[in-house]
Amino acid sequence: AGLHQPGVPRPRNTESFLDTARDMTFQGTTFRIPDARHRVLLASISIVKAIIGREPALSAVVDLRAAHDKLTPEDRRSMMPLARALRLERVWMFAMRFVEAVFPAVPMPDFDDTPALPGLEADTLRAMIATPWVEDLPWLRRHLILSDLCGKDRLRYMHESAQSVLSGLFRKSLEMRASLKGKAE
Repeated sequence: AGLHQPGVPRPRNTESFLDTARDMTFQGTTFRIPDARHRVLLASISIVKAIIGREPALSAVVDLRAAHDKLTPEDRRSMMPLARALRLERVWMFAMRFVEAVFPAVPMPDFDDTPALPGLEADTLRAMIATPWVEDLPWLRRHLILSDLCGKDRLRYMHESAQSVLSGLFRKSLEMRASLKGKAE
């Protein structure tokens, strides 16, 4: 549930995030933490959610860079096959554009696909992720972001788009119901 929100493509096989987790003990308490590659994808999802919600997420960009820096050479080679298996390759590519904008000296993965958000400059991406409340940012419409995140999979785009619309309608109906209930009391 926490990995998905309407307007962002649903990952496939979410169980894999826990299947590869390992135990970590901190101050006597043991936690399960995802492996390095899954931490990269989790940080990527956080960035996408923030951009969709027009919320600041510079800390998520720092988390993504840190997670990416922790990847071993083998992890780096297997990152794209894992992202593709989970249908998160475009989400990862999208998020890495923000890492590249904030940390231009960091070497980026060699993506074979069209870059995410091709028309936006680094200065604009930095402003979007750090200060989304600034006026006059050229925010892309949600359907364009979703289209970019779904890549060439038009059926997936239509499914995710319909789910987003239905979720919005449901939220509005709940808000209307609460408003009407408040007026009746």
